[in-house]
Amino acid sequence: MSHEQPQIDDQVTETPQIPGLPSLKAQLKAKQEVFDSLLKQATKQMLQSCVDGSSFEDMRKFVQKTQENLVNMLVFKQQADEEAWSLVDTGVRNKMIVEDEKKLILAEYDKLREEHAALIKKCDALEKKTSKLTENFKNGVQCLRTELLEASEKDVKAANERHEKLETALKKCWKTCSGEEDEPASKKMNYHHPMIIHPTNHVINAHSSSSVA
Repeated sequence: MSHEQPQIDDQVTETPQIPGLPSLKAQLKAKQEVFDSLLKQATKQMLQSCVDGSSFEDMRKFVQKTQENLVNMLVFKQQADEEAWSLVDTGVRNKMIVEDEKKLILAEYDKLREEHAALIKKCDALEKKTSKLTENFKNGVQCLRTELLEASEKDVKAANERHEKLETALKKCWKTCSGEEDEPASKKMNYHHPMIIHPTNHVINAHSSSSVA
């Protein structure tokens, strides 16, 4: 009694393409489903061949083929597991790297916050100093302006006094020279050509006084 030998798919060693899965968990689940499906298919075909009453030679070939496929499926599962563990290991290491970088960023952020706070304090201190210096400068300018004004007023007053004295002296000198006012004899003796007044009211040169005497 001959029966047609069940056909078993030989192409089980290739990793199936699973596009569009968003996460590692979904990829592992999909590969496990593929392995379970292949295993169920091989078991079902083996049971079907036994029920159909296949010959011993057909059964032997079928079992041999099934064993080869099982080995291929185990290799496929091992590759999937290795790939999964590699992905998990990579994910863990990437997560650790991200965590370390996050710690560094947070530490740098805290440091920048401290520096920013210190700069704000320095800016406040500088602003206070600038305000104080500006006020002192305004006061200094006002004081200097007042002092210069007072000094200028004093200089003007002194200059006016000198001018008045010179003008008075000039007027007296003019009157004396023009004969409008006779200067006293003492001033004539002190400030002009040496003369002496004779008791007879005659003016005699001081150089000839000895001969007159």
